[in-house]
Amino acid sequence: MGPTSSKLPAYVWIKPDSGGFKTEDAGFLGPKYGSLAFGDRKPPEDLLRHAALAADEDEERNELREILNKRYAAQRRTNFTDASSYVFDIARELMRRSEIFDATKLSVKDQDRYGRTA
Repeated sequence: MGPTSSKLPAYVWIKPDSGGFKTEDAGFLGPKYGSLAFGDRKPPEDLLRHAALAADEDEERNELREILNKRYAAQRRTNFTDASSYVFDIARELMRRSEIFDATKLSVKDQDRYGRTA
């Protein structure tokens, strides 16, 4: 249980209604053990980088976020800042690996096992 070298969420929750990162579900374990909830069986909104934003601009934006996070963290309890940083880091990794949400890339065996939605 928990974060792995894949940099993907350790716990995924498929649920009705809205989704998102549910770090509060982790309790005393900390934000890295929270769930990533997929509402209505859909991947997170804004999974892909907006077409108007170039990759290098996105990288610069993330570098700025990391600088501001360090400044913010210096004035707050670490469990709050860890949760915020973790959510952004996981979201970036999911954006990089958006192909994991493409059910057409699953084997026929896996599609049969998990169910076909289309």
